[in-house]
Amino acid sequence: MKKKLKGKILIANPKLEDPNFNGTVVLIAEHDSNGAIGFILNRRIGKLDKSGFHISEGGPVDTNIFWAIAQNEQFDFLKIRNGLYYGKVNSNPEEDESFLDTDNIIFFIGCSGWTKNQLENEIDSGTWIVDSISVKNIFSKKGVKMWIEEISKNNPEFKWTESLAEDPSKN
Repeated sequence: MKKKLKGKILIANPKLEDPNFNGTVVLIAEHDSNGAIGFILNRRIGKLDKSGFHISEGGPVDTNIFWAIAQNEQFDFLKIRNGLYYGKVNSNPEEDESFLDTDNIIFFIGCSGWTKNQLENEIDSGTWIVDSISVKNIFSKKGVKMWIEEISKNNPEFKWTESLAEDPSKN
């Protein structure tokens, strides 16, 4: 394995045509010699009825499981890096008072997964751009705008994507 990607983000190359990942920013929660797991940060799909918690599409794997990323470790989640934890949600978030701080937690349906060497091969072929992201930005940016900002900030050849934020119909 070339380098550990845990805690990094993958930014989908604009040429990526896979509808599961087109225009996405994926946080890598685990990465080792057996593969990787991550969560799409910028695909909100709705809210839970009672609590108003936002639910995002985490990826095309395990779509029958609720997952979460949190800024604190009170949930007995696994550590991604300082101030960032993830895990399966084993109770109904609307009925569990430990989930009341909605600003510090993101819920996902499903996750993203890669088998041994799959992610490394995709990165080598240019499918993904690897970058860092602050915890603050993980919890503050939403939607297509996150992808646009992340892909254009360090990649001059993708500056054209900034115009997409002005007119969402171009997305």
